[in-house]
Amino acid sequence: KSIKRQMEETLVHEFFHIYSRYNVEKREELYSMIGFERADKFAIPDELEQSRITNPDFYDLNYTIALEDTAKGITRNYVMLLVSKYPKYAGVKNFIGIFSTLIGYLEVQFHYVDENGTVELTKTKIGNEIYKKTGTLSGYSLGVDEILAEAFRVLITMSSEGKDQLSMRDREILKNMHSIIE
Repeated sequence: KSIKRQMEETLVHEFFHIYSRYNVEKREELYSMIGFERADKFAIPDELEQSRITNPDFYDLNYTIALEDTAKGITRNYVMLLVSKYPKYAGVKNFIGIFSTLIGYLEVQFHYVDENGTVELTKTKIGNEIYKKTGTLSGYSLGVDEILAEAFRVLITMSSEGKDQLSMRDREILKNMHSIIE
């Protein structure tokens, strides 16, 4: 891709975050469209909170997604959190070094949320079950708003011929996103 094309796609992605921030009702509808619902009660253990990384595009943490726990044969609610893999940052100082090291420090984790809203400290391995809800439009799945920002980027920048090559779920997400935002 050309630099111009990359910049256009980045601006569209970032515009979605602005839209999401200031259109809370639409954000709720969009999050729900890919399976994330607001949890009324929500408590993160201090140990987990200390390793959580703040993303300015995460407006609330208390969104859960119901996924099947195939080992137990039941559906459970999970929260998607961005955390540090390590207790202390010890990267290099120049921009490229910091950026590369920071990406190496990030991890998306899923944690079970019980009926009282308590987030379990231990992370849970989530298989491909999540993609049945969120689709596969994004390789940049560092949070709910990021998944949707990438879907929005595809909606706006991808040609109709390219969209024909997408999975049924991805096309459904784009169609629903268009209807919600319209």
